[in-house]
Amino acid sequence: AGAGAEGGRRRRCEGEGSSLQGGDCRSVLARWLAPGGGAVRSLLQDGFAVLPRAVAKSDRSRLLRLIEGDIGEIADWKWYKAGPPSSGLQELRPRTVDMAHTGFGLGRYTYLGEPLPAPLQELRSALYAALAPVANGDIGRHSRDVKPKPFVVEAYPSSLEAFHDLCRGAEPPQRLPTCLALCYEASGHNRPHRDLYGGVSFPYQALCVLTEPGVDFEGGEFYLQSGRQAEDRRRHIALRAGDLLVFQSSRWHGSEEVTWGRRRAVGLQFHLAQK
Repeated sequence: AGAGAEGGRRRRCEGEGSSLQGGDCRSVLARWLAPGGGAVRSLLQDGFAVLPRAVAKSDRSRLLRLIEGDIGEIADWKWYKAGPPSSGLQELRPRTVDMAHTGFGLGRYTYLGEPLPAPLQELRSALYAALAPVANGDIGRHSRDVKPKPFVVEAYPSSLEAFHDLCRGAEPPQRLPTCLALCYEASGHNRPHRDLYGGVSFPYQALCVLTEPGVDFEGGEFYLQSGRQAEDRRRHIALRAGDLLVFQSSRWHGSEEVTWGRRRAVGLQFHLAQK
């Protein structure tokens, strides 16, 4: 059963060649994350699972046009200081972070506004619904692994909307969007980090690479590691464009240096952030 059955499931999903949208999205993800299945075993034991070619090429192309063309259409916006501090002037811009300025690496990421652009909104909602039962069984492990971060969740509701209500009702409230569009050019990389933003956190998060390794870029491998300083024990995960990676949010993670080209990806978090 194990590897052979999982390999067959992976090949069938890849062969479908269709975007995860609507009822198909929910049914495919529910089957993939069925209790006791290979994906759930991998997520709990290895810390990650991959659904091949989950996001169709047409959807990836549309997202790339938005990210590289007019990110403002899909971005979360923020007021930034403009001019001398004494002027009090502000300007409204997409909430974008230059990693070199913050010490996070080399590249940039932009927070995506809510609701997310298609097909990400439907994908994230369906993925949460499929993961919530797994998360409730894994809540003890997650509460230990996020330390020294606080953790206050007793149980996860069945829908993403209800979970976001839980985030907004936290003390302090968690209201800010957390999903990202990630952009790396040659030499771009992301240092080990965790995306935990308050006492309400979900045990898993997801990533989808939009550009194709070997065609659009080289390098840039995603990795997981057991601690912030555990570079010698990194686990690299090979991802093609459209693959959906789900991994434990308590794991330190990042991406290696892009040697040439452009690497674009979207990061899907389920919890919201504090201001």
